[in-house]
Amino acid sequence: MSSNSMKRYQIVFLAGAVLALAACGGGTTTGTGTATVTAAANKIVGSWARCNVTGATSNKVVTGFGAISAGPIAGGFNGQKMSSQITNFTDPTCQVGGALDTSQGIGTHLFLLGSGVTVDGTVAGITEATQYSGHDSGTSPSASSVDFDIIAANATQLFFGDKSTNTGTTLALQPTQIETAAYTKQVALSSIDGTWSSCFVTNTGSLQADIVLNNGVRTDTHFTFGSTDCTTGMATQVIGTFTYTLGELVVTDGTTLGITAATKWAFTQTNADLGGAIGNKEFDIVAIKANKMFFGDSDGANDGSTDAKSPTQIDGAISFDKIP
Repeated sequence: MSSNSMKRYQIVFLAGAVLALAACGGGTTTGTGTATVTAAANKIVGSWARCNVTGATSNKVVTGFGAISAGPIAGGFNGQKMSSQITNFTDPTCQVGGALDTSQGIGTHLFLLGSGVTVDGTVAGITEATQYSGHDSGTSPSASSVDFDIIAANATQLFFGDKSTNTGTTLALQPTQIETAAYTKQVALSSIDGTWSSCFVTNTGSLQADIVLNNGVRTDTHFTFGSTDCTTGMATQVIGTFTYTLGELVVTDGTTLGITAATKWAFTQTNADLGGAIGNKEFDIVAIKANKMFFGDSDGANDGSTDAKSPTQIDGAISFDKIP
């Protein structure tokens, strides 16, 4: 089957699924009139992550929902995009030995929303969920890839239906309550202020790189040492000053310490001692895990020379420690 044929089949198949949802669900069963987006449904928009532990191993699932502009509408086809990603780990904390699980169909696919569903409020105080039908973008759509579920969120947590009794394989078995295990909302960093430092071994000893970030101003200072551990024989050189702005959330693959949320940032050269012109711009991503800061992997095409070429993954080989 060609990729175009598969896409057409996927759309028709999923459209049928949402009609089935509406036919037996609560609320309006016609798709006429203006679609109304409920407040409960709008809360699912964003990127969400959850670490699932199985014995001595774990996996981290990241799921994201784009803006809802044409639904939920009972009897209609939503046409929105959902992204999904699973990273498997060799430890029980979603940090060590991260490897992407490509068998689940990484990428974006369609999801469908139906009518509102009342839940009992025992989980996070949530009393309203929304009928939901998801789809795993595997090699081809199949009946087993669409289920009948419910979904609900508050400001920081996302929940799917509790399938311990109602498995969601048919509309009659759609869950009636939400599960207790939550996905946590991933958000962009709003501040990276502080002094961050890293020590590198060189041919002549070592180099300590300090980055001071303060309310949109970045100052880089290098300290060179005769020893290989950044302790003795120090000389100092201020090598760069910049202004910077933080941008939007970037979902990363989790293979570096389980990090799946980074933030775009752009910085602009403000001194003339760097070998380039004042005003030169660079584009990168930044993430903080505990007291360590990580930047993007700028090898290859994603060299940060333009916003479109900003790194998309974390460089796990280099990290900076926060200095108290």
